[in-house]
Amino acid sequence: MTLDADSFPSYPSGIKIKRGQVFEVIHPINLDRIVAARVGQVYKHGYFLAQIDCNLPLLCLSFCFHITSAWVLPVGFAQKHSIPLGVPWGEKEDTFDWEIYCMKKNASPLDLSMLQVV
Repeated sequence: MTLDADSFPSYPSGIKIKRGQVFEVIHPINLDRIVAARVGQVYKHGYFLAQIDCNLPLLCLSFCFHITSAWVLPVGFAQKHSIPLGVPWGEKEDTFDWEIYCMKKNASPLDLSMLQVV
């Protein structure tokens, strides 16, 4: 059996996934936590490796996601909904700010505006 492009989930063609982009994600093992993550590797057809980089070493893992996954959330989602965010390694939860973090790390947010994330 061979797979062609139609075998994979579709997503808006305007979405550009780039290594190093940051976003928030529901932790795949601890489902009650939203944590900061970054794109570690970009694959074909909307898939990418998410590297979860948080202050709790046992939760710092890598997982493969599709860009349309309901678990992939835009930067600021947790704050908007008053949910605690597992912040990147070395950052303090009470003072963490995505804009400052992105400037320090020369990173940009993963743009999910073409997807319906509430």
